[in-house]
Amino acid sequence: MSVGNAIIGSVEQLYISPETSFGVFKAPIGDDAVRIISDGFTVSQERVNRKDKRNSRSISARISRKKTAEFTLSMYMLPSGTAGAPPDVHYALKAVFGDYANSAGADTYTLDRDINESYTISRILGEDLGESFTGSVFNEIKIKFAGEDEVMIELGGFSKEWIRTTPTAITSDTTTSADFVVDDTNSIEVGSIVKIGSDDNSGAGFEIINYVVATKTATIGATESFTLGDAVVPFFADATTTGDPLGCFPGSISLDGTSFCFSDFEITLTNNIQMRNNCFGSESATGYSATSFREVTFTGTLYMDSNNLNLPSISEGFSSQAIVVTAGSVAGRISTVTMPTAELNLVSYEIPEEEEVTYSIEGQALAPNTAESEINMVFT
Repeated sequence: MSVGNAIIGSVEQLYISPETSFGVFKAPIGDDAVRIISDGFTVSQERVNRKDKRNSRSISARISRKKTAEFTLSMYMLPSGTAGAPPDVHYALKAVFGDYANSAGADTYTLDRDINESYTISRILGEDLGESFTGSVFNEIKIKFAGEDEVMIELGGFSKEWIRTTPTAITSDTTTSADFVVDDTNSIEVGSIVKIGSDDNSGAGFEIINYVVATKTATIGATESFTLGDAVVPFFADATTTGDPLGCFPGSISLDGTSFCFSDFEITLTNNIQMRNNCFGSESATGYSATSFREVTFTGTLYMDSNNLNLPSISEGFSSQAIVVTAGSVAGRISTVTMPTAELNLVSYEIPEEEEVTYSIEGQALAPNTAESEINMVFT
């Protein structure tokens, strides 16, 4: 049995880079980096059985249909540490909310009717694996607050295509050229970013702009000196990140101006984006749309006490509550999420044998008077 070197997930670096046009690869730079805890990319391409009649019950062939890809990213909430400087995850927040403004030491993310930005999400594991997912759109964000954990963010969405890069080596003779031949047909493709030998192109890496599979010939955008046997490995610019996690204190969760003791609270913003993946002639999505209504929902657990005994009665009238969640207290490390008009579903609770009584609440944020105002998020 052949056993290679283990690939360790903890060395991963991830980048979110704004595209100029949907699905057009954007090479990552250091400032695009985002620190994450975990991520997942699910890629698929449907293959269907050929069904024409034949004198056999055997499946003779299969036919390719569309490519699809989905992703999830999990991370701490990491304010930049400087009031007025957006967090590293700025691009993703702007994408999933839709709008952004910076003024008076505040970075404010608000909703927009249109979702019109796409990104290339890239990740690299040392010199073993580099991947980029183009045409990535952010469909959902979950913001999680808990009494015994750090504040967490989970992001999810869809991608159009993917580019994969693994190590190989130059097999062409030593030369000065923009072209070189590699020994592994499947190691690189157009959009791969690589280091060649010890040359990383002054920290930017070399982008493969053309690749001929039949001859295993790659082309970069400049003339360079290559040596037979030079290693060609995945490479992205060094990550530049900042910020420390927001913990479970200090902070507060209030309903209509009164703070209560919540053990957990979770907010979900879902844009209900649809990828346009049914155009004839295209192997993958040609665009996306956000024509369906977005949904902003919340769930939480809070302790029943003498100050909130009327909460079930309030919920029976479906009256709205202004919900404000604040984490942190030091300038540059404060996050405030506000749902000005949040409607509670009927509040339920169980009375345990010995433990304290808690409410389980859930509901939806609305925008009855001002459009696109269900939720906003501010870093100060």
